[in-house]
Amino acid sequence: MNVIEQMRADWNRRAREDANYYVAFATMNDQEFLATGARAIGGFEAELHRLPRAPERDRRALEIGCGPGRLLIPMSRHFGEIHGVDISDEMVALAKQKLAGTPNAHAHVNSGSDLSLFENGYFDFVYSWIVLQHIPSKDVVLSYLREARRVLKPGGILACQVRGLKPIDSELKPGWETWTGCWFSAEEIFAFSSAQEFPLVSISGIDTQYTFTVFRKGLGQAEIRPDRVAVLAVTAGTNGGRVIPTRGHAAAVSLWLDGFPVDGSLVDFPVMLGDRLQTGCFVAPVSASGGCQFNAMLPKGIGPGPLPVRLTYRGTPISEAHEVEVVAAPPRDPKIVVVTDRVNLLAYNRSENDGFQVSIVDVEDPALVSIAVGGKPAESMVVVCEDPIGSTYAFGLPLPSGIPKGPSALTVRVGDRELEAFAVEIV
Repeated sequence: MNVIEQMRADWNRRAREDANYYVAFATMNDQEFLATGARAIGGFEAELHRLPRAPERDRRALEIGCGPGRLLIPMSRHFGEIHGVDISDEMVALAKQKLAGTPNAHAHVNSGSDLSLFENGYFDFVYSWIVLQHIPSKDVVLSYLREARRVLKPGGILACQVRGLKPIDSELKPGWETWTGCWFSAEEIFAFSSAQEFPLVSISGIDTQYTFTVFRKGLGQAEIRPDRVAVLAVTAGTNGGRVIPTRGHAAAVSLWLDGFPVDGSLVDFPVMLGDRLQTGCFVAPVSASGGCQFNAMLPKGIGPGPLPVRLTYRGTPISEAHEVEVVAAPPRDPKIVVVTDRVNLLAYNRSENDGFQVSIVDVEDPALVSIAVGGKPAESMVVVCEDPIGSTYAFGLPLPSGIPKGPSALTVRVGDRELEAFAVEIV
């Protein structure tokens, strides 16, 4: 089989086996499944403010990889017309059943590599969540991204997740290609944005499984004039002050701009922090005068002290330096964020499949983490970085041998520090 045939066959099989599990990574009934969709769309709803003003009834949206319709139903309330495409006819059949009470939502089987069902400039908003990461061909993923640009109206938004981290080696098995898929570095995403003239306006989760990107199709109303961009002020990204810690989510600067081009891209305007260039992570919607907020994270390795900040155009400074003060971050304070079953991620503090997944925030070195269940140390652990900025790691572990069913305690040590024990249940 070629890659398209293999994807269709594998996802049809998964739809027949347990569509809810393969879409939401947990075993659940339909009511629970649809509830996870309503919780998953917050990131997309947050980007709707970027769209040109229009009544919601006049807007159209498209979901790439709609599966059985989990996101189409809650997203449909924001649009007069919404479509979903999927390579699996089995998934689409399930979606059509679930969409029976949502007359403005439609599901279609597509080719698996393009959006040829739709004409140029048809949609205001295109989105995709936990879909492109399963496609084993970068060429196919990039085809979808180019097609999304084609079917968007000028000023339209593509918001999508791609895998930004290679799967763990144990998952890279023959026959698993349509599950483990492909992955993209930040540099590859930036190169795509430039090559396609598709401005990147937000990116988060770099170097994680859930890299979230937002592109805005240009209006093409005026040429880019970097000489007209003025930096009015530079502040801390979180509180408007001038003091910024060396690490963590508060380790960011905000540049307050005027004259920024409406079709400006993060990729074309990297920020110079001291002598280091850093591509920004967020630019707010641009006002008629070019006013906007432009954020960039501090790169790793910048130490305490005064830090001059300049905006550049493709690496050439276009502003005077504005100085902020970088201070040492507070001491590490690792905490357990969540404990789930290692397979069913909706089973909290409970092992249904002979193991746990434990997420811990503010971990400097994951090699210093040890986990025990019922007083017995884990014999092995799989470690995945969930958030490099917040130093959050997920630790997957099988139950130590000899652990009985029933209530137990999960304990974690980070170096010589013991964290608060979690009450768990083994079933």
